Amino acid sequence: MKKLTLDYLKGIVDALYYSQIELLGSEIEEEKEFDMNAFLLGNDFEIHLTSIVGFKDSKIESDDHIPVKSSQIIYIKQDTKVNKIIKDVITEMEVIYNQPIPEMVEV
Repeated sequence: MKKLTLDYLKGIVDALYYSQIELLGSEIEEEKEFDMNAFLLGNDFEIHLTSIVGFKDSKIESDDHIPVKSSQIIYIKQDTKVNKIIKDVITEMEVIYNQPIPEMVEV
């Protein structure tokens, strides 16, 4: 098996990000500000998936509402099979896709 590299993992992440319509049926709503990136962690890797799940009031009345973000981290060992990485990322993308549009939340 070929050794997993950060560049290769970033390519997988980019391909999945730009395949939302094919994978999920449509894109994750723009209001959720969905993003995902791959990072090196020592000898292993992480994929961070972030999105906005709501907004809270700013302490200053004239300021915009403050986004409440959700972050999911997938930890990946160098010997992890690519198909497992893809399956895990798609599963997390589906969770974000199925969340409601962000609204005001009580804190």
